[in-house]
Amino acid sequence: DFPEFSRMRFSVRLFDCESAEVGSDVITRAVAIAQTAPQACNRQGVRVYYVPKENPSFQALTRLQGGCSGFSDNAAGMLAVTVDAGLYSLGEYPLMFVDAGLFAMNLVYALQHERVGTCILNGTLDSARRKAVEELLPCSSREHLALFILVSRIPTGGRVLRGQAVRRPLDEVLTVM
Repeated sequence: DFPEFSRMRFSVRLFDCESAEVGSDVITRAVAIAQTAPQACNRQGVRVYYVPKENPSFQALTRLQGGCSGFSDNAAGMLAVTVDAGLYSLGEYPLMFVDAGLFAMNLVYALQHERVGTCILNGTLDSARRKAVEELLPCSSREHLALFILVSRIPTGGRVLRGQAVRRPLDEVLTVM
């Protein structure tokens, strides 16, 4: 039931204990599902880099991202989502980030299906930090960082602190004309 599944998706902020490993096989399945996201002119310009916690770049990435201190300690890893800017004209620049956002939403739903909690993190960094991130990843010079996704295995029966903002009333969001 998609409405119920959708209501169950939330941003994971903190685990009481360290996350179990999230294997590359789980990430691979989720990324394959995420590839069904629509993209402008079917460009397929999104790339995903998985950096498990054991990778020395994990701590550097969390520091450079800057918004996950305090709750990244127990995470299993981080995904960095980039977009190939060479597939877009200058006037289409915003479409890169729309495509990355659509892909990311599919990806977090796919990870939820795999019992992996996620927290989408801002990738709009100043140029020095963005360049440092792109140097930590095997990015091509055409790729631009779009966002990060922190991943943690959802423990069975474990308490998870989750961010779930109160939603605005539907009549403030939707106007039928």
